[in-house]
Order: sequence, then structure tokens, then C-alpha cells
Amino acid sequence: MSVLLIGSVFIGALLGRFFKVLVLIPTFAAIVLLCLTMPQVWHGGVPGFVFAPLLILCALQVGYLMGLLSAPPKKSLRFVGKPLVHGSRS
Repeated sequence: MSVLLIGSVFIGALLGRFFKVLVLIPTFAAIVLLCLTMPQVWHGGVPGFVFAPLLILCALQVGYLMGLLSAPPKKSLRFVGKPLVHGSRS
């Protein structure tokens, strides 16, 4: 289970670095299906059945956030609006 947690953080970081947020939707579905096929989840009873996928999805989102924060800012985005500070004109 801990390997799956660490792996989902790394996968989330990769997804956050290179893809938009919509890529998380099919990834969530794949991770939930993967969690439901693990025998450790079924032996934990109802709390393990509910808690394991939620924990792994949270780890994926934390990794996605880390990937977003580690990416360099996009230079193609332009500022739209009025500047707050006017430069001095000589």
C-alpha cells in the first residue's frame, strides 16, 4: 500500500508538470479500479474499502500540486488589464 501511495505522488507530480488538470479524471478512475482489485483493501472491511482509494487519490492530488509548483511559469501568457503601477516617463 505504501508503494502505491509513493507511486501515486510521483505520477501526480509528472502529470502536474506536463499536463492540464483534466488528465486527472481518467487517472482517478484507473486508480480507483486498481485499489478495488488489491486484496489488502478487501481484508480491511468497509473502512479499508473506502479509505484506501481516498488516501491514494489525495496522494495523487498532492503530487499534482507539487508538479504544478515545480514547473516554470509559462511565458506565453499575457497580462490582460491595467497595470497597477505606472512607470515614470522621462
